[in-house]
Amino acid sequence: MVVMFGGNFWIFLLHGFCFAVSTAKIIKSTFEQQEDSTSISEDKLLLVTTIWRHGQRNPVHIFEGDINKASDFPEGFGEITRYGMLQLYQLGEQLRKRYVIGLPLLSSAYLPQEIFIHSANVNRSLVSAQCVAQGLYSAGNAKHLDHLNLPVNFFPIPIHGVPVKNDFTLPFYLSCPRKEQLWKMVETNSGMMEFQNKTDFLLQKMNKNLKENLTLAIAMGIMDAIYTEHLLGLPIIPWAKDSINDFPNIIATYRAILMGYPGYFNKSEINLQKKLETLIAGQMLNEILDRFVQRANCDIHNFDDPYCDHAKGHKLFGYSGHDISLMTIFRGLGFDESNGDEQTLPGYGSCLMLELWQNGDFDESSTSSLNQHYLKILYMKDPTSGILTDLTSKLAVIVIHSYFAADANDFTQTTRVIVLNR
Repeated sequence: MVVMFGGNFWIFLLHGFCFAVSTAKIIKSTFEQQEDSTSISEDKLLLVTTIWRHGQRNPVHIFEGDINKASDFPEGFGEITRYGMLQLYQLGEQLRKRYVIGLPLLSSAYLPQEIFIHSANVNRSLVSAQCVAQGLYSAGNAKHLDHLNLPVNFFPIPIHGVPVKNDFTLPFYLSCPRKEQLWKMVETNSGMMEFQNKTDFLLQKMNKNLKENLTLAIAMGIMDAIYTEHLLGLPIIPWAKDSINDFPNIIATYRAILMGYPGYFNKSEINLQKKLETLIAGQMLNEILDRFVQRANCDIHNFDDPYCDHAKGHKLFGYSGHDISLMTIFRGLGFDESNGDEQTLPGYGSCLMLELWQNGDFDESSTSSLNQHYLKILYMKDPTSGILTDLTSKLAVIVIHSYFAADANDFTQTTRVIVLNR
């Protein structure tokens, strides 16, 4: 299948191993934005993909010596809290403000053909997806179900998912032997060794106080539990108090190395880094960007077929996931920091929005029509405030390197280009 976007060929390759893979390399400061008198208000928003992290949760586990007990987490380990539900409902309201009230994209009331929500098959992600859906549509659905014995403004909206081992929003849990091979190689790479040296003092402190001999991976899990308790306002173990604010950066850095973020690999390790980011981020990036290209293609060539009728009906795709889901797409798009513009963990309810726009002077018969679609990248770190950060300017042109993996060690590369900015 070959489609076009921005005048460049997009080659979509089916996977032949355990994953469909592609990765993005960003060429910065090489794309000069076109001078265009057309205001953004005259341009047309065609399609949005959103990726969000679940709301506030309980720790996934407690540890030997933890001063908090299982009874302190009535919802259960790893489950979303009531406040976490509110956070994601507020995210839904923020999405409504932008895509129903502010921009003429979605209908006020839920229409099945307009929206598709995929959730990681984990309770906190599934509940978060439901909360977003209700926040997005409850204000417009009161009249539709008033004949049923249902809560006021409630409207059932389907949430889709796949088994965790096959879910690209949870790349750490994908069932893929190649991932394990690459991670084994990462254990001795320069970035991981430097990370271990910098955090050794903390690991030694943990071993001393917990009377354990912890591996790095287990230590990260304990830090995550302690920091989660801290965010819940619970007391934390005394020896962690002077380090607690460093935990998000430490955990994010450890995961970033496993994901192939480039700042942790030297020149001799670039091949390993590329394979890691391709494997971790490729499948998600492939699905999202291929959908954008197909949607633009339907406008450019004015295709009159059932596929384009279906594609034009879809307005918003949502992915309800985890902090690693956002870290995955950030790396896939070419960001060098795990939270877009900073090296830390994406917060509860944070949401990345990828918007496909059509220029206001779009003319399908014009020879320049191929260059009249562009992407915007917006990031909402806190659904309560609703403040959007425009990250588009950090990226100019995405050069997408697609790889076909016939076996675990054989990658064949093709290239395609997508223009982000107007």
